[in-house]
Amino acid sequence: MTNGLAKMRQITGLTDAVFAAQQAKLAAIQREVAKLQDQLDQLDGKVRQPANFGDPAQVAGADIRWQTWAEARRRALLLQMARLRARQEDARAKTALAFGRKMAAEALLKRTGDAAKLRQARKALP
Repeated sequence: MTNGLAKMRQITGLTDAVFAAQQAKLAAIQREVAKLQDQLDQLDGKVRQPANFGDPAQVAGADIRWQTWAEARRRALLLQMARLRARQEDARAKTALAFGRKMAAEALLKRTGDAAKLRQARKALP
């Protein structure tokens, strides 16, 4: 009967490892999201700076080219963010599933251990 308990311990260890791996994947994606959001915030801050109409770069038309580049860059970052958010949602779902499996395995381990203790106690009775 302890063989069943040993197997449940192995399964519980495996579900713990899978959950930890999923948490690590989700954390990595969340760091990527934060980094990308920071890039977007920096770009938006530069775009919103007030115009200086006496600036020679503006007079030469460089400002318009910069605005065009900044808008294209912003679109690219937003597209990248959308893809990253989709990956993040997938990782969240997988992490939640792994957590559920981990909790179920722990509950089964406890039940198996309790059942083994009960069997041992019954064997000890006269």
